[in-house]
Amino acid sequence: MIDEYDILNYVYKNAKMGSDSTNTLLKSLENKDNKITEVVNDILNSYNTFLKESESLLKSMNEKGKGFSHFTNISADMGIKMQVLKDNSDSAIADMLINGLTMGEIEMTKMFSCFDESADMGIKMQVLKDNSDSAIADMLINGLTMGEIEMTKMFSCFDENVDRDIKKLIRDFKDFQTNAIDKLKKYL
Repeated sequence: MIDEYDILNYVYKNAKMGSDSTNTLLKSLENKDNKITEVVNDILNSYNTFLKESESLLKSMNEKGKGFSHFTNISADMGIKMQVLKDNSDSAIADMLINGLTMGEIEMTKMFSCFDESADMGIKMQVLKDNSDSAIADMLINGLTMGEIEMTKMFSCFDENVDRDIKKLIRDFKDFQTNAIDKLKKYL
């Protein structure tokens, strides 16, 4: 069973990375004429809400959240800045955000299911076989669909004693990721 700390730290870690990355993205978009900026601000506000809520619940347990490593944060920051320099179109920004949100959904699915390490190998082999945009989009759509199914099943992993506020937080975080991806699709 997954304990309350693991659940809350998952939300904290991913909301922190999402907030930091989205802040970097918005700073990179300053003085540019992107229509997607409003959606990006909404995503940032949601990440910040989940960050504060997870911090508060962790604090009530006398715990602190542990984020990603400093190196991971720097790499993400540099990657965002390079991507925006390369292409700051709304489509490219939406694609970047969808990829980040999808990584969060994948991590959530791994956390709450019996993840088979062979899936990593399958992905690598598929990309080696065909790395076209359509093949990767197909793989992501299939993965997201499986992720949605797994996310629905994951709630059975919760110990019945897990606080209902924590259960609500993780459900809301999942819904946020799914809804944000849907909002961004119109920019592709």
